[in-house]
Parts: sequence; structure tokens; C-alpha cells
Amino acid sequence: MAASGELDSATRRISPTPRIIRPGEQEGRIVFADADASDANDFRLLAERSPKAAAKLVSRMPDTPDRDERMYDLMQIWVSKDPTQAADWVSALPHSGMKNDATTELGLAWGNSDPEAAARWVDENIFTENAPAGAASLTSAWVRTDIEAATEWVESLDRDSPARKEAIRALAFHLGEIDPTRGLAWISRLKPEDRNLIIVNFAASWSDSDPQAAANWMRFQSAGIDPRTRDQATLAVIHSWAANESEAADASDWIDNLADGEFKENAKATFAESHAETSPAEALPWAQSIDDPQRKQDVTMVVLEEWILQDKEEFKTGITAEWENFDETLRHEIYDLLLDHDPEFKKQLFTMFEDRVEGAVE
Repeated sequence: MAASGELDSATRRISPTPRIIRPGEQEGRIVFADADASDANDFRLLAERSPKAAAKLVSRMPDTPDRDERMYDLMQIWVSKDPTQAADWVSALPHSGMKNDATTELGLAWGNSDPEAAARWVDENIFTENAPAGAASLTSAWVRTDIEAATEWVESLDRDSPARKEAIRALAFHLGEIDPTRGLAWISRLKPEDRNLIIVNFAASWSDSDPQAAANWMRFQSAGIDPRTRDQATLAVIHSWAANESEAADASDWIDNLADGEFKENAKATFAESHAETSPAEALPWAQSIDDPQRKQDVTMVVLEEWILQDKEEFKTGITAEWENFDETLRHEIYDLLLDHDPEFKKQLFTMFEDRVEGAVE
């Protein structure tokens, strides 16, 4: 019979030592290793105990929202403990979507805790595949706490590096969101190539707070910006403007006052598709006002599909009222749409239309 000391020793060898017990759970709830981290709370406990073990678990996960959440938690915890070790792990990852995601989360976490140190890491890795995502996310975090320092750092980056392009786009977006007036002053100092690089980002974020001011500035005061890029930025403003139900009337009035031409046609299409997200019945006349027949049909079908998904009964009433204004090609497209969403109404519509035609002939 083995001595009690030998038995105790054998037991210690085969039984894992409890390391972390999750608060609030049943007695004995223990996280031993990454395989035991079955939910978000367990994962955070694992990351607190061993970031490397948590990182190993994340690296085996498929590309899903769960992995995104775990990566966020991992970087928040790891950067608070040892940002250099976290950065080394990210750098060692093979080039992939996960590496890009990990770099983004590293930049955000590090940018919130110590942006100067994060900036030094980006500078040291400026021409690696890590740098663009890290520079952009660091900028996004830093500009919220110190606009001047973030701006100065972005402007100091090597002009030939992809990292600078992503960082300056991120800076533009957040300036449009946080302080458009300061953003416009900054844009006035940029070289023309930089203005063209960032103006869509700036205009899109500015439009969330004041779309009419953004649209007017783009159309009438955006000197030094390539006309095609200017139009692209203005359409981004219209998209945001039209999608806001309380602002859409102002957007429609602004578009209606544009001079006829290609840009106005693009604005009509953008308005119709965007406004359909909140009010497809109001968007339909705008789709129908487009001059080019094929584009008119394509945009109209976008609106109609959005309408039938939002409110089938209202769609049926509206289609019935408008049916005689639709050409034959569009009617066939609507029949195809109804085959997927309401075959019975398709039959009713077809019968009703045929009855009207026969009555007119008689």
C-alpha cells in the first residue's frame, strides 16, 4: 500500500490546480485552459490569466462576430498588461483578415491607453502590412482625446506609406464628425492630392450632423477638389441625408433645385435608393423621375423590393394605384418580384390588368 505522501503526490500530478473561479457561479466553476472558455465571461477570465492562451483560442475561431468580440476583449486586456507583447503577437500572425482585425483592435486599445507609444510602434513598422490598420485605428482613438496631437502625428507620417493614407482618411472622418469647422480649416491647408484622398470620408461624417451645410460646401466652396471626387462626396452626403426621415424633405428640395444634368440624375438615384430605407412610397416618384430608362427601372426595382419587405399590404395598395403608369418591361419585373414574395397577389394583379384591357377593347 502506498504511503499517504506518495498518494498525495500522484493526485497532484493528475489533477489540475484550480487557477480562476468565476464569481457568481456555482461552487467549483473553474477555468483551467482555453478549451474551457466557452463564453465571453470565461474568455475574459482566461485573457486576464493568460493572454497568450486566449490569443491561441481566438486564432482557431472562424471569422464571425464572436471572434470580433473576443479579439476586442483580448486586446483591451492584453494592452493593459503588456502592449509590447500584444504587438509582437499581432506582428507574428500570418497575413490574413484576422491579422488586419487584430491590428485594428490593437491600435484602438493602445491608442486609448498610450497613443504616443502606439505611434512609435506604427512608425517602427510603417511599411509592414500591420501599419495601415494600426495607423487608422490609433488615429480614431487619439483624435477623440487630443485632436492637435493626432493631427500632428498623421501629418508626420511618410507620404509614400499606405499607413499614412489610411490614417489621414480616419482623421478626416472623425474631424467631420467631431468638429467640422476645424476640419475645414485643416482641409484648406492640405495639398490637392490629400484633399481628394480624404474628402469623401470628411463629407460623409459631416453629413450625419449637418447634411445641408455639407452639401452646400461640397457644391459651392470645395475649390481644389477634383470634380468627379467632389460629386462622389456630395452623393455620400445625399445618401446620409435621404436616409434620415426627418431630413429627407430638405434633401429632395435641394436636389430639385440642381441644374439638369448627369449629377442631378445621380442625385435622384441616390435619393431614391436611400430614402427607400425609411419611406419607399415617397422614394418611388424619385426613381420614376430618372431619365435613363434602364437606370430608372433598376432604381425603381430597388425601391419596390424595399417596399414589399417593409410593408407588403401598403406595397400592394401602392402598386395597384400606380400600375397604369408603369411600362410593360417594369410590369414584368414586378411580376418576377411577386413570384418570390407574393405569388397570389401576382395572379390578382395580372387578372385585374387583363380585365381592364379587355374592358377597354370592348
